[in-house]
Parts: sequence; structure tokens; C-alpha cells
Amino acid sequence: MSTKKIIEKKNNEFAKGEIILDHYKIERIIGRGGMNSIIYLANDMNVVSNSYFDLKVKGVAIKVIKKTSDISEEDWKRFWNETVTMYRLKSAKSIRYLAEIFDRIMIDDTIYIIMEYVEGETLAKMIAKNEKLTVKESLYILKKILLVLQDLHHSYQEIIIHRDLKPGNIMISKDRTEVKIIDFGISTSIKTLANKNKQLLTFEDEIWASYPYLTPQILELRGKTNEQRKEIISKIGVQFDIYATGVIFYEMLMGKKPFVADDYDKVDILYLPLKYDIPVISKINTNIYPIIENVILRMLASKNTPVFGEKNKNSVEMYESVNDIVKDIDEIEEYLNEKNTTMLNQQLLKLPEIRVLQTPRFFNVINERNRFYEETWFFILFISIFSLLIATIVILFLVL
Repeated sequence: MSTKKIIEKKNNEFAKGEIILDHYKIERIIGRGGMNSIIYLANDMNVVSNSYFDLKVKGVAIKVIKKTSDISEEDWKRFWNETVTMYRLKSAKSIRYLAEIFDRIMIDDTIYIIMEYVEGETLAKMIAKNEKLTVKESLYILKKILLVLQDLHHSYQEIIIHRDLKPGNIMISKDRTEVKIIDFGISTSIKTLANKNKQLLTFEDEIWASYPYLTPQILELRGKTNEQRKEIISKIGVQFDIYATGVIFYEMLMGKKPFVADDYDKVDILYLPLKYDIPVISKINTNIYPIIENVILRMLASKNTPVFGEKNKNSVEMYESVNDIVKDIDEIEEYLNEKNTTMLNQQLLKLPEIRVLQTPRFFNVINERNRFYEETWFFILFISIFSLLIATIVILFLVL
């Protein structure tokens, strides 16, 4: 891009119809992010043809981050490096599941990131609108997320970890056929050295993420020096993404998070998976087979890792890689197609009687019960009243 002419705005907001960076016409604000960033939908006025590719890049999302006095130099650098991961993934086989970044520009105290616009909605909105997704929909979306993580975790000398996976960072196209992962603002890289030790390649003064999707292993960072923090984070590694994906999978199937808190934005949520087990979801929703619940149990098994002490006899084995999860999901899809109920109803890895659940105050039992009109007692009551009504009508007819 040549001349980068910017319309100055005191509040960092552009109005509909304004042109920035010479040829991007602002349509509307479509989102807001960390550090007071604003995401706009804009049209590229340089695109004039109607080919499929040109139409794809004509409508773009532009993320604008303006530096303010409360943003440190390290945070500013982190935002500028947000697209590094995307550029490195251009050749990855699962790039189609990532929102592509076309350009990034820094002018004075403002960063502009021009990205692919995915017309649709976030997974968070999709779940909120539908309450919960079907098993088939959930497995479909999960598989797309896992394919991206395979590339991130295994395709490069440095392991790339997203670290902020959540329904709000996953876009679903209007026809629900495309799944796109967005926002690599806090992604990190871990390099395996010649001696097989792992080295973190990013600055780690703070962890930026959403608590409900953050592995409890992160609690190990408390009171540690920066060097110690780097070592712990490199040890946790891919568990960042595996745990977050497990929470997302649970949320798609159940319509709510596995652990219930008064405030999901507080660090206290990290302690819940260490104290409690998830409810027996295959009993709450009979469409969810035990084999699917076992996958979730293994994805959320961070409390059984060496970081928190030795495993006990009731521990569930944690997944070590995304490849293992993909293998299990492939098997589940095969069993579903074959209607192999024997394999689908395998024994749970953690039996209901040994699970420690949250107290009723924190556990939304009402949502887990059937609606009143689905209960057996309601059916019997309805039949009784209906029968009584018919009998009364017959008697009155005979008398009169």
C-alpha cells in the first residue's frame, strides 16, 4: 500500500462512509476487543471485479488499535506481533479454518490489521441463540478446531499455541459450513532445543486469556519469577489449547459451562476444576453417549497432571496431544455412522458415584432436569384428568 492517509479521530472511532488507508470505506463497527481495539467492516474500493476471490477480499474486517497511556510497550509489541502466527500458517493444510490476514500497518500510534471478514456469527452467539447444539453439529465444529490445532502444534519447529480459544473467537458462517478461528493476540511459541528441553519464545509478564477456558495449571505461575514462569508455561504447552477446547466442546453440547461461578471473569473459576468433577452429561442428555463424555473428561483432566501432584486411582488420563483427540473423534464418528451402540456406550472413565460435584448453589440443577411436561408424573396426571373429563361428559350426556 502506498500513501496511508488516516482521518484522525479523538475517540478512535470512524463513521460509516469514511475512507481510511486510502481505499477502505467504513461500513460499520462489528466488534470491540482488548486494549480498546475496534473492529470495522469495510469495503476495499480497489476491488472492482465480481470474481469469487475478489468478492472475498472486497469486504474486510479492519482491527484498529490506538496506543494510549495505559498500554505498556510490551503490550503494544504483543499486538503488533499478533499476525506473525497467521503469516507463518499461510502454507498450513488447515489455513481454510483460520481467518486470513491480508495486511498489517502501523502509523504513528495506531495499528491497523486488515483481515478476512467471515459473514456469520460467533460460536458464542450460536450457542446462546440455540441453547445448545446437536451432537452432530458439535462434533463437526470440534473437528475443524482440532485440525487447526494440529497445524499449530505439530507443523513447525516451534509449537504455536493459541491460548485464547473460546466461543467468542470462533466464527461460524451463515450456512454453518465454515468454521474460522480468529484472534491470535496472545498466541505463543515454544521451541524444542537440541537437549529436548523446551524454550518459550515470547515475553510472559502476564497471561491474557478468558478464565473459564484457561487451564488450572496456570495457577503454578503464582509468585514465580519471569524465567520460572516461562519454564512452567513451556511445560504446560499444548494443554492451554486442549483444556480450552474441552470447555468449548462441553458448552456446545450442554449449552452452559462445565463449572458454574458467580463471576466467570475472576481467577476463582480456576480452582473449581481442581475441586469438582463435571456432572454425568450422558445421563443428563441421553443423546450424548458415554464415549463422547470420556473425550471431555480427558480434555479437562488438567487436575491430574504432575503439576498438581501424583495421580490417584480415580484419575483420568489426560490427552498428551491433539492427534490423540482427533483419533478418538474419528472413531466416534465411525461408531455413530455404524450405530454401534456397544462401543458408543463404553464404560465411563470416571464413574458417577465417585465424582465430586458442585453444591446446588453453584450447580444449576433446574436446567438439567426435563421440562415439567416431559416428566412421567405430568403425563400420568394429564391422562387422569383427561379420562375424568371424558367420563364426566358421558355421565352428563346419559343423565340429560
